[in-house]
Amino acid sequence: DQAGRGTSVTLGITPDYGYEEKDGLRITGVRAGGPAEKAGLKDGDRIVRCGEMKVGTIYDYMESMTHFKPGDKLEVVVVRDGKEVKLQVNLPARPPE
Repeated sequence: DQAGRGTSVTLGITPDYGYEEKDGLRITGVRAGGPAEKAGLKDGDRIVRCGEMKVGTIYDYMESMTHFKPGDKLEVVVVRDGKEVKLQVNLPARPPE
């Protein structure tokens, strides 16, 4: 088990830190070859759910990621062009720093 509240998994996204609405986490980038790209997430998508957790802010997203471990399959719901899209993400271990 991990010490603290850190997470050992990552989607490989860049959050839009300037987006202040409480209606999801908008992403401005997706790492090439990362889990998010492989699952089909795109720049401009707005993550509204990770697994069973609703995502309204970056803090909700960060909290949701603490519930998953390397090797998990995660359903992520994004809003793209006004429609909800469900994507399946395979979570690898975070590479060592």
